[in-house]
Amino acid sequence: MKLGKKHKLIIIMGLSILVFFGGLLTGKIIYKVPTREILVGYDNLENDGQIVFRNKITDVDDQWTIDNLQQILLTSKQIEFDYLTRGKPDVHILINSPKTFGTLTHSEIWFNEEGALIKMSKEDYRTINKGNSDSLKKMIDYKSS
Repeated sequence: MKLGKKHKLIIIMGLSILVFFGGLLTGKIIYKVPTREILVGYDNLENDGQIVFRNKITDVDDQWTIDNLQQILLTSKQIEFDYLTRGKPDVHILINSPKTFGTLTHSEIWFNEEGALIKMSKEDYRTINKGNSDSLKKMIDYKSS
């Protein structure tokens, strides 16, 4: 039995689709380990210097939140002021890499009427507008104290 060009093309396309979806399903089954996780923490009012983490978001569970939160932090406007005298932050956000067991970013955030102030590192302070601040609060399920 000799197959025509159309039949060969259909068989090749079918096999290609089968291999693609087989690989996709295998990847979803095998790779359940998150590559990014966000921990949302608040200062413990009873033990000074201790952070209580109330929420964990991973890229396996919610890739959209991970991507958008990182985008907000990356596009925040860098400022020159030192806000160490502002008191305790409203929330701490840690972005971790579970595969390498490392913390990529530890940000402290103070919310205000205009948006939020973010301390990304010792001398890296940033601001975000009210819209991004409100989105951030929703993404991390922010609970004011």
